[in-house]
Amino acid sequence: MAVPSSVLPEPDRRLRLQQLGLDVSDLREAMRAGYNHAASCTDHDPRSLPGTLAWAKGTGDLRDRLKVHGWKADRNENFESVVHPKGHHAVAIMAGTSQTGCADGLPPRTKTPRGPATGRAVQANRQLSFAGADPAFGPSDEDGRHVTWLLLHYYDRNSKEIRLELSLPSEMTGKQVTAWHERILLETIPFATKIVDFDEVEAADINVDITRRQS
Repeated sequence: MAVPSSVLPEPDRRLRLQQLGLDVSDLREAMRAGYNHAASCTDHDPRSLPGTLAWAKGTGDLRDRLKVHGWKADRNENFESVVHPKGHHAVAIMAGTSQTGCADGLPPRTKTPRGPATGRAVQANRQLSFAGADPAFGPSDEDGRHVTWLLLHYYDRNSKEIRLELSLPSEMTGKQVTAWHERILLETIPFATKIVDFDEVEAADINVDITRRQS
């Protein structure tokens, strides 16, 4: 049985990126920067560090690149993203499973468990879609809501490449994003530099419970 696909065909991918105000080279180079930092880790570093660096340095580099176009960093509720100048859509970076960047077969999932901030972002995407807003752009009013796209990345050690896609999450199952309204596959990044085995733990989406101390 054929698997339903949300992958945009090539002409539509280019158009959608233009509509989103994004350039493929900015997305690819941001992740290349993140993985270059990850590759500096050794076996003596914590296993979470390479994955954290790929995410954190990739996010910082993407913000640097998009700042010249008016995009702004956003970290509301510990959810790190970069928001379009008009405020109707944002991009966040997350690790994906091995299906990331592949048109055939099952769609990818987020690799690591996500917290409530990701859940709220996905729920906002669904609500805005149900409200009739363009799911790629969000509402036309200025109420602070926006849709959130995810720049998914996956390091294929055997193929020596980083696979990428910019996708619009539409559903979570448990603590993973599992369904996508649209998927924009990006050109892979050749990456032969060895990266130590690591757990892709990202220092994002942390839910901190603060309890007032009794006097």
